[in-house]
Amino acid sequence: MHETLRVHIADSALVIVPRAYHAFTLEKPELAADLLATFAEDVLAKRWAGKQSVWIAPETAGGALIPFPAGQDHLRAIPRATVLA
Repeated sequence: MHETLRVHIADSALVIVPRAYHAFTLEKPELAADLLATFAEDVLAKRWAGKQSVWIAPETAGGALIPFPAGQDHLRAIPRATVLA
């Protein structure tokens, strides 16, 4: 479902949370809160530009999003080197 939403909403973005499952807001509450707060700040400041992009979330709150590597299939797996970087 997330891929259908991403490709059909022009200014959307998909953020993959490593080492988390469906209930990532319960598994990683600080990270979830940080991601949502950053998104809200960007929207309110008119900085948001999702561009149907795909990102990898940092391991902890406060870190930067990592662009998903071009040429990789984000529906299958996150490249190990990207998560460990």
